[in-house]
Amino acid sequence: MNRLRLIRGLFFIFLCAAVRAQQSELPAAITTHGGSRVSGFLAADHPLVLRDSTKGGSGRRAVELSLIKNIGFGERIDPNLENDALLAMDDLRSEQFELREKAQARLRGLGRAALRPLRAAAASQDAEEAARAKKLLGELSGRNAADAHEDSVSLLDNSTIRGEISDTAFVLRTRWGVLKFAVQSLESIEMLKAGQIRGEALVAAGQPAIEVQEKWVPDAGLGAERWLPTDEPFDAAQRVPRGEPPSPLDELAAPGRRLLTMNRMPAPPDQAVPDGDNGAPRNKLIEILPCTRLENAYAPWGALLHAVEPEAKVEAMPGNNAGQKLSARITKSDCEIQFILPGSFNAKSATGREGGVSLIGVVIGAGAPDSVALTVYDRAGRQTAEILNTGMLLPGMQSELLAVRSKTPIVRARISRVGAQKETDLFIENIVFDRVVDAQRGSDRACVWLTSGERLSGKVASATEREAAKDGLKMQSEFLDEKTPQVEIGLDDIERFEPARAPAQKEAKKPPVFGRANGVLLQSGESFRARLLSLNEKEVLFVLPGGVELKLPRQTLRKIDLYPARPEPGEPAAPTALAADEKPGVDFMNRQGTEAPPDNDKNKDKEKNKNPNVLNSTQALKRIDNAEILRMDMAERELTINDDGGEWTIGAALVKTLVFPENPAAKKAQPRFRDWVLILREGSRFEIAIDSITGDGINAEMAGGVVKLPGEVIESVERRRR
Repeated sequence: MNRLRLIRGLFFIFLCAAVRAQQSELPAAITTHGGSRVSGFLAADHPLVLRDSTKGGSGRRAVELSLIKNIGFGERIDPNLENDALLAMDDLRSEQFELREKAQARLRGLGRAALRPLRAAAASQDAEEAARAKKLLGELSGRNAADAHEDSVSLLDNSTIRGEISDTAFVLRTRWGVLKFAVQSLESIEMLKAGQIRGEALVAAGQPAIEVQEKWVPDAGLGAERWLPTDEPFDAAQRVPRGEPPSPLDELAAPGRRLLTMNRMPAPPDQAVPDGDNGAPRNKLIEILPCTRLENAYAPWGALLHAVEPEAKVEAMPGNNAGQKLSARITKSDCEIQFILPGSFNAKSATGREGGVSLIGVVIGAGAPDSVALTVYDRAGRQTAEILNTGMLLPGMQSELLAVRSKTPIVRARISRVGAQKETDLFIENIVFDRVVDAQRGSDRACVWLTSGERLSGKVASATEREAAKDGLKMQSEFLDEKTPQVEIGLDDIERFEPARAPAQKEAKKPPVFGRANGVLLQSGESFRARLLSLNEKEVLFVLPGGVELKLPRQTLRKIDLYPARPEPGEPAAPTALAADEKPGVDFMNRQGTEAPPDNDKNKDKEKNKNPNVLNSTQALKRIDNAEILRMDMAERELTINDDGGEWTIGAALVKTLVFPENPAAKKAQPRFRDWVLILREGSRFEIAIDSITGDGINAEMAGGVVKLPGEVIESVERRRR
């Protein structure tokens, strides 16, 4: 019996050793701070060791990787930056006021790298030093920043351990090689199931590891500055006439920007109205009632609002401006705006994946000069700009705009009361910001999502560098140095692609065309929004948002609506369609009592005298059916048609729609199957067929024409769901 027990014991030990040997690698996915997500087999030859700070513990704890669900890595501070913070702390104790002020500004510029020295200084016996340190801690920390430096380990039993992981690197065997990631470059590690990894696609075990470079947070640089809407041209003549003077908010709410009016907010997902075309929910808006809490109201758009004081709240209250029903009021507290990637919000934890914007503006209630400040921060907690109100109000409104634009993504903004206004309530009328992007990815890096579930960030090869790749794209991955060969990715392996936000320009860009996008309907039934530039007997020229020209054959056109209805914020533009009784010809703005658009041209008389045959009158004009549309030039604002009375010219400012005869030949021509959805940064969507992807942009067939889209106008291209 004893011998049998001994044999069983030895067999059990042997079996455990065999299992242990088989688990020397575990399936996992690593996410880097640069935006890449790489899957493969993680080396598991030793347990994870960390200093356990959970529930006040400080001892070291070893955890088997097979018991871990995922690992989140806290921020690693560059020791050189932390040393700079220590030197600045010495000056913060100086007897000279100017040195103390400079030290405080330097600490603001270091961001979270200064947190540890500041926490020590907050307990100082020197009252001024402690006060300055506490003030800076409040500014630089932001929400949930207390755990910014701690690692988090989630176990399979749903418990969590917090502390500091002692491992300095992790090795992952991938399809791109055996990669050794330093912890400074890691955001998280997710443990996967064996079936989620295609082992045959990975490189063979035993190959030498490739060192992944450590990635410290890049310098913020100088690029944040005060912004005014007047810095950009705006075409007032393209506004839809509404019988009222144009609002300054029209200029703020340019294409590609979000405007939070505090009057309406996105409907919760369970209240979204199904789209009649494909059943997908559309982001409809709902009215905000007074006293509604607004902290997470705009999370679907990527903005979280929070009062700085613990007991304060952000709520909707009656506004001060005409036409502004409600404002956001923060009672005796400053307000912070945190940006997250749309769709990443977790309602349970009230957090989301960090995002950033390049432009933010806040419309505040009227106040004395230098009584309200707008401060913006980058993803390292560093203050990149601060501006004060001037007391100069927006035309026709009892409000002032504070706005900043920055080359470094703004991940957090604070609206603060200053001086004598410190004990008053803060009123925010509107908030405007441009598209929220991943703040961790460098502005010169593109990102590609693969059908395997992986994601690669890096620099895409230019058109000349790409010649060796027959299909798809070539990329220099962000986690490998320039000596490593570029990665080739086939078009069939790509699920989604986002170009770099700020690609290098080899030639001067064409100035963008501003103004209202027109609605276009093609003979094939396709509909899109673009700005009409010119039209003649053979072709028509449009400009897409961002300044990209699209030239189409004349016979592909069915209808052009020069003044389509504005879409609501968060909703796609309605497609252009023919009315049941609509015939080929020209319709005008002042039909059925609609007021003609105001003519804001200072050279109005000169324009009228330039061509005496041009009809440019505000008198009532009836629809002209069955007229032949010959030419249209939006620069000259002239339309030439041919009808029963012969050939004549009309002022284009009066024209509402152009309808072209049905062309059976053009209608029967089936367009090439477009298996990609293109989204431009200003929000327009197109179905396209991709010919090639390069570091300069995308070559595609869309709307019956071939166009080269530069990367700076593209938000993303994503494979259509079939």
